[in-house]
Amino acid sequence: MTLTLALNNALSGLNVNQTQLSTISQNIANANTQGYTRKQADQSAVYLDGVGSGVRVDDISRKVDKYLQATIRRGESEVGYNETIDDYYERIQIFLGEPGQSNSVDEFVEDYFNALQSLADNPESVAFRNTAVNAGVTLAREISTLAEELEGLRFQADKDLTIAVDNINVNLQKLDDINIAINRAFAIGNPVSGLHDERDILLNELSGYMDINTNFTNSGEVRVSLNNGVALLDDNLYQLSYRGAGAVENLINDGPLTAMEVRGYNREGEPVGESRVIMTSADTPSEVMTTLDSGSLRALKDLRDANIPEILSQLDELAAKLRDEVNAIHNEGAGYPGANELTGTRAVNVGSAYDWEGEVRFALLQEDGTPVPSPYADELHTGIRPLNLDLSFLDSGGGAGTPTTQLIIDEINNHFNPPPIKAVVNNLNNVQLVSTSDRIPNGAPPTFSFDFDLDNISNLPADFFVTDVQVLDDTAANITSVSDTLPNFAMDPANSINFTAGSNRITINTTAAHGMAEGDYIFIPDPGGLPANFVPQNVPSTDIFGTYHQIKDVSPQGITIDIATNAGAGGTQNVVNGEVDPPYDEIEAGAKRRTRDAGQVTLDLSANSSSTYYDIEVEVGVYDNDGNIETATITYRVNNNQGSMLNQRINNSAVSGNAERVFPGTSQDTVSAIMVDENGQELPKNANGDYLPIEGYLKLVTTDPEHSIAIDSMDSQHKGKVNVEPREEGTNRSFSHYFELNNYFESNAPTNTGDTVADSAINMAVEERLRNNVNLVSTGNLIMSNQPADPDAPRRYTYELTSGDTSVIQRLAGLGVSNVDFDAAGGLADSSQTFNGYVGELLAYSASNAAAATNTLESSQILQEGFLNRNDAISGVNLDEELANTIIYQNAYTASARVITVTDELFDALLGAVN
Repeated sequence: MTLTLALNNALSGLNVNQTQLSTISQNIANANTQGYTRKQADQSAVYLDGVGSGVRVDDISRKVDKYLQATIRRGESEVGYNETIDDYYERIQIFLGEPGQSNSVDEFVEDYFNALQSLADNPESVAFRNTAVNAGVTLAREISTLAEELEGLRFQADKDLTIAVDNINVNLQKLDDINIAINRAFAIGNPVSGLHDERDILLNELSGYMDINTNFTNSGEVRVSLNNGVALLDDNLYQLSYRGAGAVENLINDGPLTAMEVRGYNREGEPVGESRVIMTSADTPSEVMTTLDSGSLRALKDLRDANIPEILSQLDELAAKLRDEVNAIHNEGAGYPGANELTGTRAVNVGSAYDWEGEVRFALLQEDGTPVPSPYADELHTGIRPLNLDLSFLDSGGGAGTPTTQLIIDEINNHFNPPPIKAVVNNLNNVQLVSTSDRIPNGAPPTFSFDFDLDNISNLPADFFVTDVQVLDDTAANITSVSDTLPNFAMDPANSINFTAGSNRITINTTAAHGMAEGDYIFIPDPGGLPANFVPQNVPSTDIFGTYHQIKDVSPQGITIDIATNAGAGGTQNVVNGEVDPPYDEIEAGAKRRTRDAGQVTLDLSANSSSTYYDIEVEVGVYDNDGNIETATITYRVNNNQGSMLNQRINNSAVSGNAERVFPGTSQDTVSAIMVDENGQELPKNANGDYLPIEGYLKLVTTDPEHSIAIDSMDSQHKGKVNVEPREEGTNRSFSHYFELNNYFESNAPTNTGDTVADSAINMAVEERLRNNVNLVSTGNLIMSNQPADPDAPRRYTYELTSGDTSVIQRLAGLGVSNVDFDAAGGLADSSQTFNGYVGELLAYSASNAAAATNTLESSQILQEGFLNRNDAISGVNLDEELANTIIYQNAYTASARVITVTDELFDALLGAVN
């Protein structure tokens, strides 16, 4: 039995040493295999009933530090995050370039403003105009291209997310397969250390994508979850799902992005439980943004939704400010020669009213920039005068300064449409009646209200009086019933007129202060019921009433005038309902404007509300402020049953007295204001000739293509909707800039308050009309025409453009060295600096982030390398140690073999003795 025990012990030793040598050879063979951990055969002595019975191998185990391995996995997540960020920032820096490089944005900005300055120095040069446009096109293209490249990089990050999800799913499938293999091997007692190595390699790869938590069973199966407890691997297989943007346009247009979800599946492939969201886009309205703290998956999301959009927002701010600042100035001028049509790019509802302030001027010009000649023979000294449109005066029914686009169109067309037959009275060039009612008849009782539009092209102001209004129906029957709000001062009924014996100078007393001055003209209407002569003064009442007077002296409530007859006696006369009428309105020399604010006339048409038309006879007087007053009766025919009449001009149908009807030499209009759709087709109109209340674009076009139209926005300003609910903040833009009639850069997406900043860079472009005709670049502005050398000659109230005017282009060029207010964007604080200053800050900000990404990556790599080196020291294969162990186990193997040989000899001897 002792020899048998010895033989068994030697045989077990031989087997164990073989296993040890096999394990050592495996270690040596995989000394340079990535992820391989040193294996060792764990052996122990065998005892039977307390008697040594040899040796056995309990397990082939790995030499690892589990806590160090967990640290390495966390490090893989950090390195995976930092590597991805650094890689993308390197690409971003290639796109952006460095300040001063030929492909850098700051160089294109500088070239653009240099080109504008060159044009300012040489305004008549077509070559420099061409350079100015080309420099703008290049700048816009470079900014747009840069934005496209950055959006493309966002799209690449989104595609990399899809690829990462696919790789993660493959990884989780492999881990699940290994878990099954480990479970089976462990159950039958097979070694599992090799499977553990494969498992750890996959876990490290998975950690590069996302930060994970791991737990292990006794057999070594792994359970994987995210930091928030969402399972990725347990008894079920889990898979991630994500559908990418599909096209870069979806990112550019802020299209919705799907959430990234995790869903479990049992062994039969059936879904288990509910999907769990682990990541959503920054624009997705969800409480879950991401459950990931590190890893390349989180880095790709940050790049797509934060880091790259941060740079894009800075680029958008640059493009938006450049666009708005240049367009604001460009809209204040005109090219030379100018455009024969201007079409806005802001869509507006023609029926919506907005608050406006200030004036805007429209001028019709010939090719040489001078005014188009007037069609009237009495205006040969001047040309067609510009329209000075007082936007703060216009009223569409909501109060002064609240015009609709329809009203603005009507006002432009009224001025430039076929010239009317003028009613000339003294130094007023034309007297038009203007409806302040929207329709006739208007309400119950049927009424019609109006004021006047007066034109004065003389060298002196004109005082305008309305002394009587008569209304005739279509049968010539007088149906006059008139009320008005024209200015007047009531006479003091207890002390109306003071006479001085032997003098023709009388004083009229009023009930309130009148505000008149010496030299002013007044009209004293006949109140009715007056005697033929005042007694005892023996003064005919017609000397005072129903006639005009020039004021000789004034007191706060007294007006002194001269009459034709000397009073036979002094004293006072009292007049019931007596009044003094000052001028209805005073029209400055060169002005053309409405009298609405000075009062309106209202007709009661109840006497015949079904008349087909009404002839309104208006007795007027005009004082030319040079000692001459002339009177006339002007008749206006108004057709009944009309709508959309508010602000409609009505021309004279007849005149008498000191009035003259002047006919134009043509019936052709000169400029048309219309509304068009996005295809340039005119919008439909209703039965009254007004556009339907839909969105469209304002278009101004000259009838003669050789003519051009120029706009001086003056002090006009769009204020939004201030006094109505819901209120809207205005753009504070000038008229032309608001409608975007003369932009240099194309608009982006106009809003109530201006233009959107988002996507301004990618959409940046120079207006096509400038690319097609460089002469349309605004260089100057309208200036008043030269006046005759003779001060008594008629003045010219026209405006024109000159080729040498650089007032606008100088301002445009000056933007290059002017501070501009930039809003906070993408990590850059709000600031006031030049465009190139902002570009420099943008480039420096990105370069700083790129450098920080590189430094962070290097730091994380150094730290991870330290952990890996430590892990290699523990789990790696040491060839010297393995070779030393080879000798040890070789000797042990030899010794076991020797024992077997000796035992065999002893058995032979024993058998020999027995035999």
